[in-house]
Amino acid sequence: MSFFIISQILVGLAALFDIASFQFTNRKTLLLALSISALLIAAHFALLEEWTAACLLVIGAG
Repeated sequence: MSFFIISQILVGLAALFDIASFQFTNRKTLLLALSISALLIAAHFALLEEWTAACLLVIGAG
């Protein structure tokens, strides 16, 4: 399986976490879902060797 396919799977999972975050009423759970989403998208960009975007998302996830 190529890095491109894996990166697309990761961004798909991130989208699911984003959608799920709309369902949470607890602030900590919502922020956790958004942080996981940001880390998955960071991994997506890292696999595509887009280091600036990956670093910005890691910072944003924190």
